[in-house]
Amino acid sequence: MGLLGVDPHRARVARDEALYLLVLRFSDVGLHGANIAKPVGLDQGWRGPLPAVAPTSRANRRSRPAATIPAVSSPEHEIKYVLPEPRSGMVEAFLSRVCLPDPQYPDTIVASLYFDTPGLHLLRQKINSDYLKTKIRLRWYEEPGGEAPGPAFAEAKFRIGTRRRKLRLETEYSAAWLKQQPLTRPELALLPRLLQELGAPLPQPMLPLVEVRYRRRRYVEPLSGSRIALDTDLSVGRSNPVLAPRHTGQVPAGAVLEVKGKDFHLPATLAAVGAFGCRRRSFSKYHACFQGLRPA
Repeated sequence: MGLLGVDPHRARVARDEALYLLVLRFSDVGLHGANIAKPVGLDQGWRGPLPAVAPTSRANRRSRPAATIPAVSSPEHEIKYVLPEPRSGMVEAFLSRVCLPDPQYPDTIVASLYFDTPGLHLLRQKINSDYLKTKIRLRWYEEPGGEAPGPAFAEAKFRIGTRRRKLRLETEYSAAWLKQQPLTRPELALLPRLLQELGAPLPQPMLPLVEVRYRRRRYVEPLSGSRIALDTDLSVGRSNPVLAPRHTGQVPAGAVLEVKGKDFHLPATLAAVGAFGCRRRSFSKYHACFQGLRPA
C-alpha cells in the first residue's frame, strides 16, 4: 500500500483503464463527427472522411482525390506465441492443414516505420510492462519479390492487457517512394499529427526511429473466425542516424505466431502448436529490433 493507503498497482491500472476509455470512444462516435458505417481493408475497420496532408510533390501521390481513409478496428484480443525460427516451416505446414489461407493477403512482406519521442516514451511502456501500451507506425506492404505497389498507412495501436484497438488511415504517400527516403526527412515527422488530429492521445514530438521488416503469412481459423499470422525473418531495414545511429539486418528473436479474435484463448484447433515449440508470451517487434541494433 502507498503512503495514503492506496494500492499503487490498482491506481496504475485505473489510470490506464481511464485512458483506454478515451481510445474506445472511436467506436462510439464518428471521426470529427462523421458516422461510422462501412468495413474496410486488412484490419476490418471503418471508412470516413479524413483531413488531407500534402506530400512533397505530386509525383509521390496516388492518382486519386486528396483524401485519406481512416479506419478504427473493433476491440479484440491479441495473443502471441514465440517459436524458434527453424521450426516456422513446420508451423506453416500445420496451419495450412487446419486453417484457410487469407482470401486477400496470404503472403506479404510487412514494413513498419516506428515512431517514438526522443526520450523513447513508447518503447519504455513495453520495457516497464505498462498495462496500456501505444505504438505509432507508418506501415506498407511489399510483394515477396520486393515490389511495393500500394500506399502507406499511418497507424496508432492501443493495447490494454490482451485487448487491442487500432486507428488506421491511408496516407497519400506511396510505399515505393517511402522505401527510398531517409528517416531524417522532415515530412515524415509530420505524419503522426494526422492521428492526433483524429483524437489519438499521443506524446510529442514524435520522430521516425526504426524500420521493422518481416514476412507475414495470414490464415483464418474456420471455426472461430480468428485471424492467424505467422511472422518470420524479422529484421531492421533502417534506423534514424540521429536517434539510433546503428543498423543491423536479421534479428535473432525467433518467429512469432499471432492470434487475433474475440476470444482470450487459443482456438482448440490450434492447441497442437505447443508441440512445435510455440510459447505464449508478450512480444514486441519494435522492442526486439531496437535491442538488436548494433554499430554498422
